[in-house]
Amino acid sequence: MAELETRFAGLPWTHRLGVATVHTDPYFVPAVIQFIDEAGNWRSGEQAGRILVQHASFLTIEALREALNGWCKNTQCRTAADVPNLAVLHFHGTSHLGPQRAPVFREFLANIRELQGEGDYYSYPALEETLARSGYNFSVASAP
Repeated sequence: MAELETRFAGLPWTHRLGVATVHTDPYFVPAVIQFIDEAGNWRSGEQAGRILVQHASFLTIEALREALNGWCKNTQCRTAADVPNLAVLHFHGTSHLGPQRAPVFREFLANIRELQGEGDYYSYPALEETLARSGYNFSVASAP
């Protein structure tokens, strides 16, 4: 197994992403979070967002927080065209975390709005609407 891990770590970014895309598994969660951090353009930001959605059912609260923090910090993820909609899919994909995920997504929205402002597509209004429809109705402005 150590040899496989070494080989995987030595692959180029797109090849590691391809392996984790084809073999969805909890093992790849740390790599998926790293993809979010390392995405270097909008296209790779979208790819990283899609693979995060694929692995959403394997996330813990801590991994969710780490992934969303990376997503927010990486402009290439945060402002890629499909990513605000992927955030909605990601919320649904983490349903196994129950209500504990709501404060994490609330913090994510507050951080996004701090960087992007409010009222446009990249302030993730669809995610806020989805949270409200799911019973997590709170003001992002009042988030910690």
